[in-house]
Order: sequence, then C-alpha cells, then structure tokens
Amino acid sequence: MALPPLLLSSPRWARARVAAVAGACAAGVALAGCWFRFEDGVALRGILGTTSAAFAAGTLVAALRARTARAAAVRALGISTVLGFASTIPPSLLLSGGDPSRLPVLLLFGAFFGPIVGFAYGLVLAVLAAATFDLVAAGTHEATDRATLRAGLWAIAPLLVVLLAVFTERSERLLLVALLGLLLALAAALVALTTGDVQRLRRRRFLARVESEREPRWAIRASAPHDELARLPRLGSGNRVLEERLPGGAAYRTAAVGRAVAIV
Repeated sequence: MALPPLLLSSPRWARARVAAVAGACAAGVALAGCWFRFEDGVALRGILGTTSAAFAAGTLVAALRARTARAAAVRALGISTVLGFASTIPPSLLLSGGDPSRLPVLLLFGAFFGPIVGFAYGLVLAVLAAATFDLVAAGTHEATDRATLRAGLWAIAPLLVVLLAVFTERSERLLLVALLGLLLALAAALVALTTGDVQRLRRRRFLARVESEREPRWAIRASAPHDELARLPRLGSGNRVLEERLPGGAAYRTAAVGRAVAIV
C-alpha cells in the first residue's frame, strides 16, 4: 500500500516551488511598472514581465544550488544584477522599431539602468534564497512544505509593492496590466501559503492518528538495520519509520516483520 498522496511533498520539487513563487512575484512587479519608466506600454510591460519571471525563477534555482545560505544569497544578488542588463535587450529591440541606429543608444541605456534594477531585484531575491536554503537542502517532505510556506510569507513584500503601484497608476489601459501583476503576486502568495500549511497539517494529523493507534494499517516504530533507510522517503527529520502493517489488522511491531515505507 502506497503512502497517501496528500501527505507527500517531494523534496525534488522544493527548489522549483520557491523559484515559481519568485518568478510570479517578479512578473507581477514588472507588470505593475516598477522600473525606470522612460518608455512605457502594454507590450513593453508584457516583455519585461515575461523576462522577469524567467530570470527570477532561474536565479533562485541557481542560488539554491549553493553550499551555504550566505553563498546562496550572494549568488542570487550577483546573477540578478547581470540579468538586469540582459532583461533590457528584448525591450530595446522592441523600442528600436526596426531602426538599427536607435539600438546602440537603447542598449547603452539598458547597460546603465538594467543592472541597477537587477541589483534591486537581487536584494529581495537574496532574502528569499537565504530564508529557504536550509529547508530546501534538508531533503524532507516537511521541510519542502516549510520552504513553500516561507516563500509565501516572503511574497507578501512584493505583493505590497505591486499594490502600491496599482493605486498610483494613472493610465487606465496600463492599470489593467498592473492589476494582472497584482493577481499574479497575490496568487503566488496565497497558493504558497495554503499549500505549505495545508500539507503540513495533513501530515501531522495523520502521524498523530498513527501514534494514537487510530490508523490500523500503519504503525510508527524505531528503525532497524533491515529497513534500508537510504531508499525511504523522508517525511520528517527524525529517525523512526512509518511501517505498513500486513492486511488483516494484525499489529506487527517487531523489527522482523512489517514494511517500512517512510522515515518520520
């Protein structure tokens, strides 16, 4: 019998979850026009929203592969600063309007202001990288949910920035774009907070029922040499195992019988 799917939050997806929250929030901030706006427009915001989402998510994926939380923060800041310039290339091509003579000027402009914006984004992304690094590296289902929850709490900051931008937007047409950015940031925060918290509560309630012997098909016991712990999913950071009992309701609690299915 497999573990109930609702109890699982694979550590393989921990990094991707955090990166997705970062990408959605970065897109929301860009769509709201939170950058040096010497030029503006729906198409321009769409391009910047797309590149910001991709670059922010990629930055977090790369940063969370570092060896320490501090290194992850520094890596996020550095990558974001470099990508700040890269993110100005597509808008420069759009604004040049096919005129090659305008492109060098626009790229020069981007070379100056792009890294500044990228650095500002990087400071915020560095906080997220440092805050979630240990949890992502823990490799447990519990830590994956806690990292998701922490990313959701972090998302409140960019959400407030986008909300302020919406209230100060003067163009009715661009207000719709800014509202889309607000929805993205809000969705990122709500989904992360809800997913992280609900999964943790489900898992803890299930394990509490097992501990109190209200789940007849499951038991929790001390680990034994034959359990092959390296192959078991780690629901938590403990050293006990969740054991599946044999059909029929018999309570097999000795180390010699039963089947260990997870570390709790």
